[in-house]
Amino acid sequence: MTVCCKGAEVSPFVWIGAVAALALLIYLLAALFRAEDF
Repeated sequence: MTVCCKGAEVSPFVWIGAVAALALLIYLLAALFRAEDF
């Protein structure tokens, strides 16, 4: 699996999954930092 700049060859579902995973990761990190504050 090669990583290159041809984003048009990537399926939209792959992009949606990647964005959703990234958003979930950021949400979990933010929740973790909030839990440490209290």
